[in-house]
Amino acid sequence: HIVIFVTHRLRELVHHADRVVVILDGVNSFVIEGYELSEERLAESLIVSEKSVGEKSCLINSVSESQGSKESTDFSRTLFRVSRFSHRSGIFTDVDLQIRKCEIVAIMGVEGSGGREVLRSVCGLEPAHGSFHLEGKEERSFNYRDLEYLPASRKSSLFHNLYVGENIVSRLGSPDIASRLGYLRLRKMLSLAVEYIRKFRIRAESPY
Repeated sequence: HIVIFVTHRLRELVHHADRVVVILDGVNSFVIEGYELSEERLAESLIVSEKSVGEKSCLINSVSESQGSKESTDFSRTLFRVSRFSHRSGIFTDVDLQIRKCEIVAIMGVEGSGGREVLRSVCGLEPAHGSFHLEGKEERSFNYRDLEYLPASRKSSLFHNLYVGENIVSRLGSPDIASRLGYLRLRKMLSLAVEYIRKFRIRAESPY
């Protein structure tokens, strides 16, 4: 008998499978089986290169060592911080959050707990007030354009009447895609779109 099991949950793969083949970009990249088959091992195989998988040192440390600078290993430095941060409508109050160099922070909670509103407010999409610190920026000169917000659904972040390429360059400043008179530079827009599609490995037949 042959069973094809489709799931998005790594836990179910570990529970039901004896061997898992990981295919990245159409290439058979890993085969994980036996005692190595775990949720952590599967997750690691999806985000790091084959050379990095199985190494005891973490990916961040490997990157910092390759850079070789003293500054790159200073993980204690705070790059971003908000304090006494409160939503105008009271959805959340007095939130303190800081992110250090090479650190990933997760905010978790059930639907309606306010976690999503915290992130949206930090990026200036909802009304809130508090103290901001972004490395290299004075608080009075802080600009929300220094941050990027990626929503859970693309439906809330795309212009559905525009092409893939037009969506990509829509975030760029006018010196890149428009003349001083406000006319769009269509060739420049196309060139930038192709560049970013390649850079971020976006799956699109064309910028159009």
